[in-house]
Amino acid sequence: MKLLGRIVLVLFICLVVAVAMFLFRADRMTRSSQIPGLYRAEGVWGSSTLSLNSDHTFSQEVHFINQYSGRLEGDKKISGIWKDQGHFSFREKIELSSFVSLSPNLERSIFKNYDTTYRLIGTAFAIEIDPGAGIYYRK
Repeated sequence: MKLLGRIVLVLFICLVVAVAMFLFRADRMTRSSQIPGLYRAEGVWGSSTLSLNSDHTFSQEVHFINQYSGRLEGDKKISGIWKDQGHFSFREKIELSSFVSLSPNLERSIFKNYDTTYRLIGTAFAIEIDPGAGIYYRK
């Protein structure tokens, strides 16, 4: 019986180590070089693309629709620079010099120095805009 208990303990420790290695492996952590790319977001408010360039410039294009009629209500385009502000937990903090809000009640508002995070969500990287409302730009 003691032998069976030791075998179960060793197997449990191996499982814990394997899970820890998976969760904390280096390729799951975000890096600055992973940030540039084309991102898309969609919702009842409309659709948007966000292009982050490797030279730290960006452009954002938003097409707002009326969530009840489905009619186009307007477009906004904006461009600026983005800054990598370093790691925060398993996220990379970034700042956009200007940003058209997609969040409910703030739609179409333009923010200066908009802070957000870039992180792994499932198997893909995303930029969080309003996690409470489920608004993410996905690569």
